Amino acid sequence: MKKKEIASALVGGIIGGALAIAMLLFLSPINNESSKESRKEENGQTLATSNVPITLSSNQNAPSDFVYAAKVSRPAVVHIRVVEEQMVLQPHPLSKWFGNDFFYTPQRQRSQRYGSGVIISSNGYIVTNKHVVGDGNGEIQVSLFDGRVYQAQLVGSDPSTDLAVLKIEEEGLPFLKYGNSDEVQVGEWVLAVGNPFNLTSTVTAGIVSAKGRNLDIIPGQFSLRSFIQTDAAVNPGNSGGALVNLKGELIGINIAIATPTGVYAGYSFAVPVNIVRKVVGDIIQYGYVRRGFLGITYRPVMPQEAEELGMDAPQGVIIVDVMPGSPAGNAGLQPGDVILEINGVPMHSIGDVQEYIAQHGPGDNLQVKLLRDGKIIEKTVKLASKEEAFNSNESLKKEIQKVLGIEVATLPSDKAQQLGVPGGVIVEKVYPEGRIARYTGVKEGFIILRVNGRRVYNVSDFYEALTSARGSITLEGIYPGSRRIFYYGFSL
Repeated sequence: MKKKEIASALVGGIIGGALAIAMLLFLSPINNESSKESRKEENGQTLATSNVPITLSSNQNAPSDFVYAAKVSRPAVVHIRVVEEQMVLQPHPLSKWFGNDFFYTPQRQRSQRYGSGVIISSNGYIVTNKHVVGDGNGEIQVSLFDGRVYQAQLVGSDPSTDLAVLKIEEEGLPFLKYGNSDEVQVGEWVLAVGNPFNLTSTVTAGIVSAKGRNLDIIPGQFSLRSFIQTDAAVNPGNSGGALVNLKGELIGINIAIATPTGVYAGYSFAVPVNIVRKVVGDIIQYGYVRRGFLGITYRPVMPQEAEELGMDAPQGVIIVDVMPGSPAGNAGLQPGDVILEINGVPMHSIGDVQEYIAQHGPGDNLQVKLLRDGKIIEKTVKLASKEEAFNSNESLKKEIQKVLGIEVATLPSDKAQQLGVPGGVIVEKVYPEGRIARYTGVKEGFIILRVNGRRVYNVSDFYEALTSARGSITLEGIYPGSRRIFYYGFSL
C-alpha cells in the first residue's frame, strides 16, 4: 500500500473513532449535565454516583459507604470485662476413700468474661447481653473507645430477651441513636461493631439476611424468638455489641451466631432495636420489664391448610391453645382462629406476632383481626403482665402444686439481701403425696434459685420455668446457712 493511502486510512480511522465517541457521549445518559447532577449534597456529605447502579441502602439519604456509620458507631461501643469470684468445692484427699462431699474443701475460683456494650445515653447508660454480665455479682469493667476505664453497676436485666442495662458515672458521652427495626429491609447493608476475641473496636459489614427469624436460643417458654439475621461477621466477644444501619443508627444488639465450630460461619443474630428500646426503657424506669402477655400458643398456617381455610395462599398464624383466664382467653380468642393482623399490621409469621407483642406493655389494647370459620372478625385484647396472668390462673397453679406437692412464695427482698442472693422462691409447704416428696428430699424452707439452670427471681418465673421444662427437672438452691444443693429426678 502506498504511503498516501496509509495516511488517508489513518486519518479516516481517527475521524471515524472520534465521531463514534462523540455519538456515544451524545447518546449516553451520563453526559456532562447528568454527571454534574450525579454529585449532590446528602446530609452534609458530597456523594458521587458511578456508571454501575448500586443501591447501598433502602434509605436514599443514607451515606454511600461504610465510613460514616463506622465513624459514628465506634465511639459509642464499649468493651466489657467481668471478673467473678465464686466458691467451688475441691476434692479432699480423703474423698476418694469415703466418696462423701463432706470431704470436699471450698476454694475461691476467679473467672473472667468479655463482651461488648452500646452507650445509649450521654449520661452513661449502656445496653449489653445478660449472658455477658451474668447476675451482676462480679466486678464489671467498661473500657471506652478513647481508653477511659470505668466500674459499672448493673441496673437490671431481662432473661427473656438476654438484655441487660449498665450504668457508669460520666456525662457527655457519645451514644448511638435508636433506629427503627420495623423499617429494616432484607438486603439492606449493616455493620456489626464490637470486640471479637478481645480485638477492640472492630467493624464488620454485611446485609440483613432475614427478619423475624424464629430461633429457640434463649431458654424459657415466653422468651424472645424473633431476631434479625445478618451475614456480618460476629464472633465471641461481639455479644452485646451494635448492629447499625448506614446512617449510624442502632437497629439491633448482637446476641448469637449459628455455627458448627464456635466461630463465625456466615450467620449471626441480633435483638431488634424496637424491642431493645422497650426493654431498656422499662429497666431504667421500673427496674424490670413490664411485658405485655397475650396467653396463646400458635404456629404458622401450613400450605395444605390454606385452601381449607379459604385462603389463596398461607398467611397469618393459627392459634393452637389459649390459656384460661389470660388476656386472649378473656377477649374470646379460640384455638383454630387465624391471626391475620394486629392493630392493622399484617402478621406473616410467629416472629411477627412475638416481636409486635414484645413492643407493648400491660394495659395496652390490641385490635386483632381473625379468620374464624371462613369469616373475618375483630377482637380487642387488653394485654396484662405475665405475673398477673399466672397469678390469676389458679387452675394452672393448683395443677402444678398438686403434681409436685409444694406451695411456694417469692422470697422477700430483705431476706434475699440478707442471704446475698438477687431473688428466689421459698418452699413454704411440702405435701407427702407429691412428686417432690416422693423423689427428692426437699424440705420446707428450701430457697429455689434455679430451675433446670434457669434463674428464677419470683413465683411467676418459677411457674414459667416449670411449664417450659422438658423431661426431668432439676432444682438448685440453698437452705439458709448452707451451701448450694441440687434436687433432681422428677418431672411434671
